[in-house]
Amino acid sequence: MASAMIWAKDRTTGQISLLGHFSELQSVRLLTPTEWQMIKNSGELFITENNDPNSKILFKGACIELLDTSKLDNT
Repeated sequence: MASAMIWAKDRTTGQISLLGHFSELQSVRLLTPTEWQMIKNSGELFITENNDPNSKILFKGACIELLDTSKLDNT
């Protein structure tokens, strides 16, 4: 999995964006604003065996939607 890459597929446009090397994203770190936006707008994340989004998919799954709890009506 040394060359595996993780991608985000936009839920509206279908555009595929590279998030980075899978090995680099396994450790705890803060997301950049761009990475956060790509994940937030994605309908699916997937991991390929190399830096070609059309290469063999190793893992894929739907993204979860996170809620901003400060906007919930708690009355």
